Amino acid sequence: MAKEKDFTTIGVRIKAYRTEKEISQETLGKLAYSSTASISAIERGVKIPRVDTLVFIADALEVSADDLLKDILKYPGTYTHCTEKKLSPAAKKILPLILQFLEDLFSEFEI
Repeated sequence: MAKEKDFTTIGVRIKAYRTEKEISQETLGKLAYSSTASISAIERGVKIPRVDTLVFIADALEVSADDLLKDILKYPGTYTHCTEKKLSPAAKKILPLILQFLEDLFSEFEI
């Protein structure tokens, strides 16, 4: 089984989310506890981000790690897969809040 994956899509996606939110590479670097040079290298596909960096980037861009990884994961998360084309952008923003509410509610009632 080949180990090679195309990690350039992560960088392309990060850049797309970053530019959509009008965040500079420098700002993203600060929010993700990384350097501007590292963010640039990740976006160009020259560098593969570490897991912790990827998590910080996802948080800074207000997206899930699945959103950044969906094209390279063999088994993408069902949340991302099911909602990618079916929900409006507004619905995609509120869905995580609803899921968190339900998780808290289930925990409170020990369900």
